[in-house]
Amino acid sequence: MILDSTTKRVRAYLAGAVAANQPHFNASWADHNLTTHAFTPGHLLGLLNSATPVEIIVAPASGFRRQVKLISIFNADTANVTVTVEVFDGANQRTWIRAILEPLWTLAWEPGGTWHVYDENGILQTSTAPAGITIEDIDGVPSFTGVTKIQFDQADGYAITQPAAGTVRLDFSGGAASTVYRRWAYMFR
Repeated sequence: MILDSTTKRVRAYLAGAVAANQPHFNASWADHNLTTHAFTPGHLLGLLNSATPVEIIVAPASGFRRQVKLISIFNADTANVTVTVEVFDGANQRTWIRAILEPLWTLAWEPGGTWHVYDENGILQTSTAPAGITIEDIDGVPSFTGVTKIQFDQADGYAITQPAAGTVRLDFSGGAASTVYRRWAYMFR
């Protein structure tokens, strides 16, 4: 992402008020001087302000282009938050991404231009299922209905658990049974 005018900036805000704590943001960039061609790094840390847009990357000075290097938004709240990140040019706002973050989860934009969500353990979240999907055990007996999110964990055994309403967690640590779960993971990528 390149900010190529003195009015173009990146802002972030929530869909509503937080339960307890504002999300933290961390942003970095490099400014390219159009006259000397020098690059100068920049960095900003701060807190979001519920539904009020907060500039997480400010507009470049005249004669500069700002290249975004990293954006990270950490949900420090005790409840889920819906985060919107937008590019704003002083008159027009254009949504870049909108994501729901569970407590202690992080939304990150990284070099290469990709957004990722990481859980509280730093595990990349890649799997979601359509609303109303039925998850079945290997024996074919329906276990959970109304699931909207599937989480995969490779740490603690073969159990299938449902830690929160609308979420199912598939756990495996290897062995023959893990092949079935890996196929599930592949299906929902």
